[in-house]
Amino acid sequence: MKLKVKKLINYLLIPLTAYDGQAFIVELKRLEWIFVGIRWLWVPVILVLAWMHHPISRDVMIASSVIIAVCNIFVCLFNIKIKKLRLQRLLGVAMLTIDMVIAWSVIFLFVNDFYTAAYASFAYVIIEGSMRFGLIGSTSTMLSFTLGLYAAYMFRDWQYGIRFSTSGFVYWNTLMLIIATSMGIAVNEWKRQQWQKEHFIKEKVLISERHRIARDLHDTVLKTLQGLIFEARGLAKSTSHASTKETAQYIEEVCSQTSKEIRELIFDLRIEGVGAIGLATQKLLEEWSNKTGIEGEFRLLGQDKELNNRIIMNISAIVSEALINIKNHARASHVYITIKISEGDLSLEIKDDGCGIKDSLDELYKYVDQGKLGIASIKERTESLGGSFTINSDSNGTLLYLQIPI
Repeated sequence: MKLKVKKLINYLLIPLTAYDGQAFIVELKRLEWIFVGIRWLWVPVILVLAWMHHPISRDVMIASSVIIAVCNIFVCLFNIKIKKLRLQRLLGVAMLTIDMVIAWSVIFLFVNDFYTAAYASFAYVIIEGSMRFGLIGSTSTMLSFTLGLYAAYMFRDWQYGIRFSTSGFVYWNTLMLIIATSMGIAVNEWKRQQWQKEHFIKEKVLISERHRIARDLHDTVLKTLQGLIFEARGLAKSTSHASTKETAQYIEEVCSQTSKEIRELIFDLRIEGVGAIGLATQKLLEEWSNKTGIEGEFRLLGQDKELNNRIIMNISAIVSEALINIKNHARASHVYITIKISEGDLSLEIKDDGCGIKDSLDELYKYVDQGKLGIASIKERTESLGGSFTINSDSNGTLLYLQIPI
């Protein structure tokens, strides 16, 4: 039940978080220009209604047209000037509210008629709400229509003596509910597909960039190191001077070790992260354990699952970074990695029996200032996947815990 609620919340919030930064602002600005054009079309429509309708309401309708025109002018100026996402969203909320008020002002001019189609004009507000905020926007505007329609029916009963029409109330609410749900779901689904498309493109770009870096390392740094190894080996063989021979051998050893590490890095960069997460993590731990001599134990709870490239690559990078930290700082003899896979979540525990971390997680970015990016990288990768990250540490070791939606 908790998982279904979380999925529903994520689905509802997709239109608000589908893009990040400047890309999202551009989309909102484009949408605002669309509504500016629609409002300009509303002006002549309302003026024609004012001309056709009762003279008493003519002044109100003309005033509504003037308000729309003035608001449109200000929206054009603001839409050009605004640079911040928060202000762009506030502009959208403000204009949706103004459009709602104007729609009700027009509707209330026609409530003296028992049969009127004026209520249908509120469909525009519901469509606008859904386009701006998805299912949340369409549901909110639908709720305001229900309350406003009830108030309109009570007003005409009090002002004009027209009885409350239950059938009319049910009909208009049903019609607007159909419009609200269909538009809200359609916009949410379109935004979800856009979000997936954007992340797919980012994954492809990331993989392409990783491959490019791997090629560059192989063709430049690795070949240079190989050349230095041969030169140092030749120097050691050709000289009879003891200190020179020792220095040449040292250079050869350092270059060989560096060459080996770069080859491992190239191999890691070439891995595209396709496969089961449990098997990939177990293999990573075994290779690290064989290399470092530190005992590693892996445990999988639940059924292993194949995940997309982005999740696999980030989790593998998190595990690698944590193991590097353990090797360099923890002075541990055992490492335990546990992965638990449920229907929609993955939890990862990395525990060691080392000396622990003296500093608290609140001082995380102190390491960044010192040029130590390991823990910060783990935190940022976890948050990029929409997960949570905690560290518990004492003199008996450190426990790194992550929970990631999959």
